[in-house]
Amino acid sequence: MIQPGQAVGDIIHITDLYTTFARLGGATEHIPTDRVVDGLDQTALLLNGDTYSRRDYVFIYAGHNLGATVKGRYKRHWIGAGEVASSGMPEAYYDLYMDPREEYPQLVPLIYTQGQFNHMVARHRLFKKKYPDVPSGKGIPYTGLANARPETKAIGQRVRAVMEEMPFSIQEYLEFEIPGADKVGDWGN
Repeated sequence: MIQPGQAVGDIIHITDLYTTFARLGGATEHIPTDRVVDGLDQTALLLNGDTYSRRDYVFIYAGHNLGATVKGRYKRHWIGAGEVASSGMPEAYYDLYMDPREEYPQLVPLIYTQGQFNHMVARHRLFKKKYPDVPSGKGIPYTGLANARPETKAIGQRVRAVMEEMPFSIQEYLEFEIPGADKVGDWGN
C-alpha cells in the first residue's frame, strides 16, 4: 500500500506490532483490557506511509531502569551518559538524524528540549506509579507455558533435563542472589 521509494522517518516501536497486527488480523477483541498495553496501533503508518505514525516518542529501558527517551529526532540518555557524565552534565542529548551512532553528545544546541523530556518522564513515572512493574519471573525457561506448542514443550524438557544434571537444585538456583545484581552492569564478585 505504501508507495515505493519512501523513506519513512516515523517512530515505530516493537511493542506496536502486537496491537497493529491484531487490528490488521481483525483480532482487537483479544487485546487485554485488564492492563496497560504499551503498543500503539500503527495500521495508518503501514497503509499510508510517512507522517502517519501515532508515536513521536519512545522510552528505552535497561532492565527495570529508564535508560533513555527518544522524541522525534532527539534522544536523551538518563543513565550511562559516559564521558558527558564526567564533565558534570548528568545527561547526554543526541540529534539522531545528524549523529545516528550517538558519538557526539550535545547539550547547548538541544537545551530547549529539556523541558519536553522532563515532562514526558514525569508523566511516564506517574503511570508507572499507578501501574508498577511486576517482579521478574522465576522458573525454568520454556516450562509452565499455557498452550505451548510441541516444539516449545520439547525445548522445556531439554532445559529441565540439563537443570537436573546440575550439581545444585533448581530451587537453590532460583533463590541464589548475586551480590550487587540490582545495579545495572554490576554482577558482583
